[in-house]
Formats: sequence, structure tokens, C-alpha cells
Amino acid sequence: MECIDRGCCFNSSAPEVSWCYHPGIQAVQNECGGIDPKTRTSCGPSGVTPEQCRQNGCCFDNSVIRVPWCFKSLIRKETIQCAVMSTRRVDCGFFGINKEQCYLKGCCYDSSYPNAPWCFYPDITDVTIIE
Repeated sequence: MECIDRGCCFNSSAPEVSWCYHPGIQAVQNECGGIDPKTRTSCGPSGVTPEQCRQNGCCFDNSVIRVPWCFKSLIRKETIQCAVMSTRRVDCGFFGINKEQCYLKGCCYDSSYPNAPWCFYPDITDVTIIE
């Protein structure tokens, strides 16, 4: 089956959603704000530049002395589900938005239902904070 060969899921039990869909998209967002300086975990050698620190996916803040300036971020991880019934879609775009623009907004795109939003907010589940 072409759908499964592309690494997608297939489920024809719901009449108003795409039957071939991605199993879930992992959205990861590094969060640097709100970390207590006393609880920072070092993320690089002493003397690392802000650019080197950020290239390694870490946070940089040299405003507090005697704590790591390059430190690990909190990771906000979400499972995004785009199999949303056409009647339950919440518009995330604008008239004429294309697939790439929609994805850049972090939204789902499905143009198979002409009377439903093509660019729409996903269902988001399993939100966790990982240190």
C-alpha cells in the first residue's frame, strides 16, 4: 500500500479525515527562559562563545556570575496529530496559504476538503518537560 510505504498510517474508519496521515510529528522547542540560575547544568567548556553554545543547542546567559553561562535548556516536546475531522478544524492560515507557509506556522495542511480550512491547528497531546 502506497500510504504505508511512505511511512504513514492508514485508517479508513473516520469518513471526514484524511485516511493516510503521519503517525505524529514531534515538535521540540528549546526553552531558555525561566531556568533558575542556581539549577543550570553546564553545556560546554569554560570560555565557550555564545555562538558555539547555541550551535550545540544550549542556552547562553552571562548576566549571572558563578553559574554556568552555557547551560542546558528545558525541552518542550509535543506530539502533534494532524488527523482532525474537517468539521473540527480551526483555521491557522489565510486565504491562499500554501503548504510550506502553513508548515512554517507549525500547522497541518490538507486540501482534500474544499469547505474546511486547509491550514489548521493540530490536536496536541503528550506535553512533557524534560531536563
